[in-house]
Amino acid sequence: MADHDQTSAIRRKAGAGRPPPEIAPASTTGALRVALVRAAEDVAALEITPTQIFEDRVILSSVADDLPDHALFALVEGPESQFGLFVVDPGLLAALIEMLTTGRVVPSPAIPREPTRTDAIMCADFLDGVLERFETEIAQAQLPIATAATGFRFALQLVDYRAVQLALEDIPYRRFSASLDLGRGAKSGALSLLLPYDPPRPKPTLPSDQEGQAAENVAEAILQTKADLKAVLHRVHMTLDDVSGLEPGMMLTLPRENLGAVALEDLDGACVVLCRLGQAQGQRALRIGQSDPKDRVAGAGPRALDNRAAPRTEADPAPLPRPDKSSDLPPNVDMTEPSEMTGLSDMAQLSDLSELGDLPDLPDLPDLPTADLNPVH
Repeated sequence: MADHDQTSAIRRKAGAGRPPPEIAPASTTGALRVALVRAAEDVAALEITPTQIFEDRVILSSVADDLPDHALFALVEGPESQFGLFVVDPGLLAALIEMLTTGRVVPSPAIPREPTRTDAIMCADFLDGVLERFETEIAQAQLPIATAATGFRFALQLVDYRAVQLALEDIPYRRFSASLDLGRGAKSGALSLLLPYDPPRPKPTLPSDQEGQAAENVAEAILQTKADLKAVLHRVHMTLDDVSGLEPGMMLTLPRENLGAVALEDLDGACVVLCRLGQAQGQRALRIGQSDPKDRVAGAGPRALDNRAAPRTEADPAPLPRPDKSSDLPPNVDMTEPSEMTGLSDMAQLSDLSELGDLPDLPDLPDLPTADLNPVH
């Protein structure tokens, strides 16, 4: 046998000339399987073995009967204000919490309880890890779902299914359901992921000239918007009794300087600008000035514009009379003037105290006698 014939026989045995083996194309369920295993290992060092993963199309109103009791509902938010949902059953939730707190999965069924906010916070990294790795896998496989399942991350915990109905629209969703073996048989769990079936619609793009025209239209519409302002000439402080006594024809005195400092206020009562009161074409008018609104005297608007006290006017109520302090004194105290007191002689004018020199120390005072503190009747 020639050498080339021997080589051809060896090549035929090695498979030369055969068609390449068919490689199963990557699928979304396979991508989710890889994402679950890697996220659990990286975030919680938890060993997860997906036993079954399937994908189907559902609407929100049809998944209520498939939800496990005491499940954790985690809302996920994506681009263009789209929302999805993670459903974590008590078995997977307990395994994650146990690995994150004690480092091992207790080989016993999970205790039924309502998930707490702390549970959701502790599981957030795992859920984000699943979404992030799922995106990577479907992008590398160039699957059509990549445009509809990209950009979603954990947002917040939903209390119950009623909150889920309020947060999500009743539209078609792509549901991934996975049955999981946790910690090499220590526990079993399940996970469901709902994402909008249709990708987000891109925003319409306009040519540059149309964008400029659209901006001008918006600016014109804003400038045509009505703004209500209120001109405040002066505010008078009156008592309730004086207000009740107001009658038609009564006159209120206003400060003359306020004619040149009329406060123009917005709806919140804040002074926008100061104006001068005048008239135009036979009607009252305001001329907008250049002065600072803080120059307005306090009390002109509903809020004082500075910390100065408002000047009193004739319309302000008179201050209340101060009480007679002598009424608080005991009845035996004489409040007559010193000149009218008897037994006092005129005091001589004292000389300069510096001429007295150093004065000797005063002797110790004797103990005071015990006073009778009984009230006088």
